[in-house]
Amino acid sequence: MGKLYQAVVSFFTEDGWHFLEREEDSTVLMTVKGSVTEFQCRAIALEDRQQFIFYSVCPIKVPEERRAAALELIARINYRLVIGSFQINLDDGTVLFVTSIDVENDSLTPALIRNLVGANLATMDKLLPCILSLSFGNCSAQEALASVWQDPQPTEGLPPPSWWARLFDREGQQ
Repeated sequence: MGKLYQAVVSFFTEDGWHFLEREEDSTVLMTVKGSVTEFQCRAIALEDRQQFIFYSVCPIKVPEERRAAALELIARINYRLVIGSFQINLDDGTVLFVTSIDVENDSLTPALIRNLVGANLATMDKLLPCILSLSFGNCSAQEALASVWQDPQPTEGLPPPSWWARLFDREGQQ
């Protein structure tokens, strides 16, 4: 077990998360219960690159006929974000939110993991309703985004990273 992967597993264990380990690819899998729905998450330790990546996976796939609008929505969201970015697979409609950190010549501390994971979960939970609305509603990207963000300021409306601990039920089972 590599040093980064060990730090990731230790963090989630000590913080009381329920998760599944895939040691062969240094991945931790979990289900998180947000305010709207549950979604899957993956924590990946890239030992050779000294990077930690945390993904939240949108629980639905964007229908093919809505993917162009989803691209616009994701571009509008990403422009406003300070930490992390949304990604969409145009072939299958999978939407991910990713946060990552490079710790080369440093160490991956519990505080870094907590901040990175917290920002990720808070952002996915905040913006998931507009992704769902755009995917299955008859609204534009701007209308979907306006449902969660009224102010055009890039960081307006996002909670601080410590907010996630009060919101999420970490008892979800894989």
